[in-house]
Amino acid sequence: MKEVAGNMRKGDVLPEMRHILDDNFLKDEKGRWFVPDMENETQLERVRIKRLLKQFETYKTEAYKPIGKIKEARVEALRAGFKQCYQDKDFKTIVQIGDRIPNNLLMEDEVLLQFYDIASSRV
Repeated sequence: MKEVAGNMRKGDVLPEMRHILDDNFLKDEKGRWFVPDMENETQLERVRIKRLLKQFETYKTEAYKPIGKIKEARVEALRAGFKQCYQDKDFKTIVQIGDRIPNNLLMEDEVLLQFYDIASSRV
């Protein structure tokens, strides 16, 4: 943290330690942080999903604004987010985001369309 703070310029914001941990490390079953092993595909997949879900959160924020569309979205992030919302039974978010993303993204991707159709029937 001292090194990061020492290299800051005017207007820079010092990141919270929690954000640094969330972005770069994983937690084990006991809640302890550890550096992911770059040779371990399972750990790399967890890091990738974590980053995709972080991107999905930005879409979620945009979708709950009163007006406007989400002009560009990453399909991988949408898939990961829809899957997480489905597991959490948060069907409203799937429908809300599905209504705001470009129609071609939804209609051309079977996985997204399936999550959206199921969520629409349950809202």
